[in-house]
Amino acid sequence: MPGALKKYHHILFDWGDTLMENIEGYEGPMYLWPEIQVIEGAHEILEFFSSHSKCHLATNAKDSSEEEIWLALKRAGLDLFINTIFCFQKTGLKKPSNAYFIHIIESLGGDPAQILMIGDSLDGDIFGAERAGMSGIWFNRKNAVVPDKVKAVHSLGELKTI
Repeated sequence: MPGALKKYHHILFDWGDTLMENIEGYEGPMYLWPEIQVIEGAHEILEFFSSHSKCHLATNAKDSSEEEIWLALKRAGLDLFINTIFCFQKTGLKKPSNAYFIHIIESLGGDPAQILMIGDSLDGDIFGAERAGMSGIWFNRKNAVVPDKVKAVHSLGELKTI
């Protein structure tokens, strides 16, 4: 694992548009959609990180329960790499609330310095995690302007080089 990322015992990934595509026009639980799409590099980066850290999902998905998220991950072949799913239907909390991230920190052992959040929402994923004391890396697929002091990647594969 790259030197800068060795300190993280837990890697949180957002689900929609970070690991799997939110496909426009599809509603309801993702595992029931006629098709699913995995974000390019998701398998490889999860395999890479899971060999050194525990990988978890942190999602606001409102249409899928934890069990249904597991079914979608299994359908995509991503379930083998995920340890825990933190979802709205189970926690009753949403990103970017501090309570959401504090719940995750407490569930993972209480040390935010050992947790890294990777997601496509600058406010919801990155700033929310950082306000709770975690680190974040913005998955900036759309190549938007990156604010000062924000770590960003444009592809999941770039995470290996940090």
